[in-house]
Amino acid sequence: ASAAAGALSFQPQGRINVVAVLGVLVGLPGVLLGLAIVNALPARARRVIPLLGSEPEGGGLLQPARWALRMLPRRAREALDAAFARGRSLDRLSAPVQRWLLLSASQGAALAFQAGAAGALLALVAFSDLSFGWSTTLRVEPQAAHRIATAIAWPWAWAWPEAVPSIDLLERTRFFRIAPSPHAHVSPEIYGRWWPFVLAAMTCYGLLPRAIFFAVARIRLRRGLARAMVDAPGGRRLLGRMQAPLVE
Repeated sequence: ASAAAGALSFQPQGRINVVAVLGVLVGLPGVLLGLAIVNALPARARRVIPLLGSEPEGGGLLQPARWALRMLPRRAREALDAAFARGRSLDRLSAPVQRWLLLSASQGAALAFQAGAAGALLALVAFSDLSFGWSTTLRVEPQAAHRIATAIAWPWAWAWPEAVPSIDLLERTRFFRIAPSPHAHVSPEIYGRWWPFVLAAMTCYGLLPRAIFFAVARIRLRRGLARAMVDAPGGRRLLGRMQAPLVE
């Protein structure tokens, strides 16, 4: 929520740059989601991807867990290293559990981030007056920007047409730092028509994928724990004794 509030509070010339908001709240989380999906691949597939590695605790440069673990205090990092070392002694049993445990924890945090950001956006829309626009140093004409926005909005265009920016909206809400004053002929209300597009993009490309991935990670974690309990040394013998008519 604080990340979304910060991104939506930065208003040069009184307008929130849609390009910057999408980059912070949709683009960057999308890159991290892609890395998480790559790390969810089977170990055999991860071994052939450069800079990735197959260790569940983040052995490669492209594994976010590698950098997250380095940020922990020394005592916590040493405790985790010892736990992973014990797990590697039973690699066939513990590696899937360790990997999906890390993925489910990270995706739970990412899902909370996306939910908080969407909630903050809705709260600001309801209780404040958000004024959006778009600006970039790159030479992007409104027609090209409209094609990009239409492609981004394709998944929800059929269900929420108001969340698809029109060419008229793109032409009227573009602003430049050298010309801070809004166009005199443009109605102030038009600057608030961007919020459905921003909310739909955050939901479609951030919230929903994270929710699905989090659910998958939790299911795989439960299955991994069940298999590890059964396949652990002595596990099947113990289950056989417990299923006998006389339990001893």
